[in-house]
Amino acid sequence: MTRFWRCLEELLGPAGVASLWQRRVGDEFATVKAAFLQARPKPAVSLPCPHECGCAHAVVRHDDGRIVAVCRCDPWNCDDIPLIDADLVVYELSWPKLGRALAGAFGFAAKGGGFKLPGTMQIGAYASAAVPVVLTIQHEPAEFRSVVAELAARLREPFILFAPTSRFVDGTCKELLANCRAGFFALESHVSLTTQGNLQARKTGAELFARFLPEEKEPQHENEG
Repeated sequence: MTRFWRCLEELLGPAGVASLWQRRVGDEFATVKAAFLQARPKPAVSLPCPHECGCAHAVVRHDDGRIVAVCRCDPWNCDDIPLIDADLVVYELSWPKLGRALAGAFGFAAKGGGFKLPGTMQIGAYASAAVPVVLTIQHEPAEFRSVVAELAARLREPFILFAPTSRFVDGTCKELLANCRAGFFALESHVSLTTQGNLQARKTGAELFARFLPEEKEPQHENEG
C-alpha cells in the first residue's frame, strides 16, 4: 500500500519541503514528485523540526551566503541545520495532475471544477450521464463531514466521491451519501501507484460506478396517462 495517500491527509496544503515529503512517503518521493507535485515560486521561511517536536525552525540567511535553520524553542533544543536553496523549495500537490491520473485509471472523463469548498474539487464526469466525480482532501473528521454534507445538499443526486483514505468516514457521512445515492471510494483501497508514477485501479470504473448511474425511465406509450 502506497504511503502517498495517507500523506495527503497529514500535510496541510498538501504542501511541504522535500525533507517533509520524504519523511512521509519514503522511497516513493521521487516518483510522487515527478508525477503529482509542483514547486511553489516562493521558498520556505521555516522548516519543521527534524525531531518532530512540533516547532518550526526559522530560516536565516547570513551575509556570507550561509543558510541555516535555527531552533526557536525556549529553551533551545537543536543545533542549527545547514541548508542549501534546494532544501527550501516547497512542493505542493497538483490537483490537475492527480485528477487526470485518476480519470485515466478509472476511465472517466477528466473535468476540472470547483465547489468553493476547502480541499475539494470536481475532477471528472462518469459515463454519458456525466455523474460528477469529486476529490476531497481533508485533515480532520469534522472538516470531512462538513464537505460531505454540503455536497449532498447541493448536488442532490448521485455522485462519486474520492478521498485519500476512509479514516474520516463515520456513520453520519455514510447516511448523507446514501440519501443521495452517492458512492465513496478511498484511494488507498482502490488505487496502486507504480514505480513509473502511474495509477492503476484495482477494479475498473464500470465495475465500481455503474450502480450510481441514473435509473433509465421506461418509455411511456401514447395511450398511457
